[in-house]
Amino acid sequence: MKFALAILLLALALANSAAALQIKEIKVIPSNLSANASFIAYAKLDTSQPARVAWVAPHDGPIGDYVFGALPKSGDAYSCFFTADGSGNCGASPFFEAKANEFVVSAIDSNMATDRKNITIRTGPLAVTIQSLRQNASTNTLSVLATVSLPPADMGYELYGKDFAKLASGRLELNAVTSFYEASFSLPAAAEYLGIIASSGAGSGGTLIQLSTASANVTPAGPASGAVRADSVNIPDAVLRLGGEYSRGNFELYNSEGNVTHSGLRVVVPAGLAPYLSVELQKDRLAPQERAFFTVRLRNVTGNMSIATTADILANTTAVGRISIAIDASVLRDRAIAGSLDVEPQAWSEELLASKETTASFRVTNPSDSAVGNLTVAISSGLRSILTANGSKSIAPKGTGRIDLTALAAQPGEYFGTVTITSEAGSGMVFVSLAAAKDISAEIEQAATNLAALDAALPSQYLSAARSAKANIDQARNNYLSGRYRDAAASLAAAKAATAVLESVDAGPGEAPKANDSDGGPSAGGDGNLIIIVFLIVAAGLGALFLVRRMRKKGQEMEEGMEDY
Repeated sequence: MKFALAILLLALALANSAAALQIKEIKVIPSNLSANASFIAYAKLDTSQPARVAWVAPHDGPIGDYVFGALPKSGDAYSCFFTADGSGNCGASPFFEAKANEFVVSAIDSNMATDRKNITIRTGPLAVTIQSLRQNASTNTLSVLATVSLPPADMGYELYGKDFAKLASGRLELNAVTSFYEASFSLPAAAEYLGIIASSGAGSGGTLIQLSTASANVTPAGPASGAVRADSVNIPDAVLRLGGEYSRGNFELYNSEGNVTHSGLRVVVPAGLAPYLSVELQKDRLAPQERAFFTVRLRNVTGNMSIATTADILANTTAVGRISIAIDASVLRDRAIAGSLDVEPQAWSEELLASKETTASFRVTNPSDSAVGNLTVAISSGLRSILTANGSKSIAPKGTGRIDLTALAAQPGEYFGTVTITSEAGSGMVFVSLAAAKDISAEIEQAATNLAALDAALPSQYLSAARSAKANIDQARNNYLSGRYRDAAASLAAAKAATAVLESVDAGPGEAPKANDSDGGPSAGGDGNLIIIVFLIVAAGLGALFLVRRMRKKGQEMEEGMEDY
């Protein structure tokens, strides 16, 4: 009887298990959608069994009455990333018109339990376009420019993580001069998707973008350090046009060997990055102790790219060194304006020195058959404190003009925004991202002077550490002269830290006094050091004598106590 009851309870448990499947949540992100926009649809199940999930949407187009597909599993959810260009894991958006769309989700698990739910996805008439993103890893911030097909509108952003949880939200403000909606905000470390949503009296709309569409973190084979030394490449603010190119030069190679010439030099980047990244050497042969420069180039980039990798330096087929590369690149998407001016380059991204003028020139082409006049330049709010502009006031048919932008930042900092060149026939735009740094050239030379004087007073066992500090100073000087001011500051800080340690080392007997005395004389070294050492020895001896006497007295007291006991 008990056995039969156990069988009955087991059967009931299995029946309950088979019926336990439930689709507990269906959502789309962002909360507002444009027709034919990019978005994520996801479902979450309540089941302990393996399951498969599918979606179906009615469709009035030429491919039939319905479109359908699978919702692949992603973490704890089943999700599809639909994109306007079809590059998402589930292809193009199935919603091509502004209307209410039915979206049906069906699930079945390994126990053959099933569930089915449907939601209404409303696509609005406002087409939202993310024109540019600047993702800065060093400051953990994101800056975005967006447009909407029917302005004015209320524009907002939403940030989502890998599990599709909303991490943050906020507003974009309209720049009345450029007609772009702008926002800059802190980026949560877990953020993977950015949604931009719009609403107005004309309706709503929205779209989604993946924050990092291409990335790499690769360490290929090769020596950790080699005979050919190379500057580290750190570019946190590369900005380039969609599908365009970006290059940064003046990085240095150095053949550290004293009697070997390396020829047939070339740099090999990881295969997965080869379509986007290349390293071009100034020369393919380095004599002993010879230096040369190299350039890093990006191309074919269609979305934000974050690169953290190393590239091998080869002499013919032998690895002789390695370059460390870290790049955060943002893509400026072209804004299609009928009759617009063509501006080249469309982006200005550079490190500057605060309180020193830097000028960049931009070619403006009039593609129309008529002359354009009344050229004006509008500078967005984030740049007005540092930028001035001058140049052509009119451009002949099919002709070109020039606009010069001069930057002068009173204080170090990062400056971001747009410059819009407007004419009677339309507009063109330049995306600007400038980092103004403190001028540390005098500090570098002072650090070199301090170290040289200190070096003469160091015991021989510290000379290797002094050479390392000097290498950091040389690196700081080279970075500064190459316009890599942030790298120069980092190298100088390393040199100062090493020098501070060396300054704490006393000169040995008979050696010269330390060079950083406050009055430049021998008071802190030589005989002064000897007096201090003698004083310390005498004090230590007196202290030891006092301690011995105390211990003897204590011992006598303990012996007397034992006798009393």
